[in-house]
Amino acid sequence: MKSVDSVIVDLAVDDSLTWMPQPKFDQEFRHAKCGSTEAELLEGISKVDPFSLVEDELKKMNSNIKDLLGSDHPVLSTVANYFFSQEGGKKIRPVLVILFARAANAHVLAEKRLAAQADLDARKKLKELKQAKNMETNDIDISDTINVEPEKEPLVESRQLRLAEITEMIHTASLLHDDVIDVADTRRGVKSVNQLFGNKLAILAGDFLLARASVCLARLRSLEVVEVLSTVIEHLVKGEVMQMKSDMKGPEAFEYYLRKNYYKTGSLIANSVLASTMLGNHSEEVQEIAFEYGEAIGQAFQLVDDALDFEGSLQSLGKPALNDLKLGFATAPVLFAQDDFPHLKVMIERKFSLPGDIDEAAEYVQNSKSITQTRELAMAYIERAINAAKRLHPSPERDALIHLALKIVNRSC
Repeated sequence: MKSVDSVIVDLAVDDSLTWMPQPKFDQEFRHAKCGSTEAELLEGISKVDPFSLVEDELKKMNSNIKDLLGSDHPVLSTVANYFFSQEGGKKIRPVLVILFARAANAHVLAEKRLAAQADLDARKKLKELKQAKNMETNDIDISDTINVEPEKEPLVESRQLRLAEITEMIHTASLLHDDVIDVADTRRGVKSVNQLFGNKLAILAGDFLLARASVCLARLRSLEVVEVLSTVIEHLVKGEVMQMKSDMKGPEAFEYYLRKNYYKTGSLIANSVLASTMLGNHSEEVQEIAFEYGEAIGQAFQLVDDALDFEGSLQSLGKPALNDLKLGFATAPVLFAQDDFPHLKVMIERKFSLPGDIDEAAEYVQNSKSITQTRELAMAYIERAINAAKRLHPSPERDALIHLALKIVNRSC
């Protein structure tokens, strides 16, 4: 039997020159459940709307991207700008990048204030000790030197904002390519680009978006960030290949599925959030928190998406329901359901290609606890993300990251 690693070994590249955290794929984690209630996760967390905090930046983002996509070829520009002219789309990725950049920057300011306070307290204590022994204390300055004012320092840098725009361009390019591969009719509740303009222009528009994103990425003048985001683009291709070539059986099938999810969804979220902390020159500890938070959010996001594929409709999802089954893909609800209905294993192997397979597989899923199991696993990842965020010092932005995590797992579209 093939191993998960052997399937993707042909896509390996040279070792990274940049330090990057690596995702963890624990086969046993598939049975994990959140150990806390939502109320417990929110204990001590201020009530804040994550989207309101970044409302001004999001309003500027679409127009900024349109400016970045200016082209001498009007048709290409029109196609590339199509999704950025729509009101739909959650824009989760740029929101995460901006919020984490702010939260990390606020964390550093808090660290500076704590360090300054500790230094002041130490000097005061030393002066008291010297005074108790009638020793000279004129050399000890105990004036309040804590002057780290958050409003005097930017909570998000211009390069971090540009990174958010780059992230959204890369994501949109991947959607354009995915829709061609999947022969999709709709996306975000409107006609897909390949339906409106044809496959060739849809592919070229995706390539154009990636090219412009790469130019913007280079202009950030950060070798580390260039390598991290370039790796994301590699992962998007690797994930698509894994999805198309999936033939894993037995226990390894779920690990393969989680790896595929990371490459197709989680990597862009985890590494763009990581890149925001690199641009902020944050410590390795903060970078690890960023990656851990983003990776868990990415896995939870995809798991909820896969559950919604069995729960939603064209109107609620913006794309047809049971789409994964129609494409021959076995996602978490199906992989969980095969434990109760072993016949699903045969259907998975033939990619639901026989007449009646799709309806029968959907019925098996509905008659099992697999959708609940999928959402429980998503919630376990969300708990992991929230615990990572809580390692940052309190701030409205940190609390917004926690609320956004819960919005992602509780969404119905």
